[in-house]
Amino acid sequence: MLVIKENIIHRLVIEKSEFIALLIKINNLEDIPYYLNKAKEDYPKAKHYCYAYIYHQEQRYSDDKEPSGTAGKPLLTLLTNNHLDEILVIVVRYFGGVLLGASRLLRTYSGVVNEALKKATIIEKKEYYHYQLICTYEDYYILKNYLLKNDIIPLNIKYELLVNLEIYALKEIEIELKNKFPKIEIKYLGKKML
Repeated sequence: MLVIKENIIHRLVIEKSEFIALLIKINNLEDIPYYLNKAKEDYPKAKHYCYAYIYHQEQRYSDDKEPSGTAGKPLLTLLTNNHLDEILVIVVRYFGGVLLGASRLLRTYSGVVNEALKKATIIEKKEYYHYQLICTYEDYYILKNYLLKNDIIPLNIKYELLVNLEIYALKEIEIELKNKFPKIEIKYLGKKML
């Protein structure tokens, strides 16, 4: 899954109309109404606030009174074609008095977002398997070498009577760990996107 690293703003003026593209990283669906309201507060008196978003399986768009199919849907298409997730794009339009026509509107909305995407840092978010491991100190030193050879970094290490640590792995490795380290207690804690 690809996500933007930071929020981006890009402006474009066409025939006296100003188009402001806002690329916003979202953490949940509840973020969307907040950012739509914020755009209306930050850019008052704009004529249109067109948007599209993708959050996991959820996708929506709005033309916000622009001719049907000229704004929201092309924005959503750009997001899907770029394989983006956890993103909201809002294009704020201040009308300059000149009608652009449907095809020019479509190109302008797509163009301003394309330029914003060029400015964005896009990163891959991966799904990791999260485990807690409990072992003796003797087993820990052997385990530590195994983890380092497999590019797995131990986290939250607690040195008590036994060593207690957490790891994130890109693949399911519980069976492999149990075969290599039968004395280690292994608890699967779930999957996490990082």
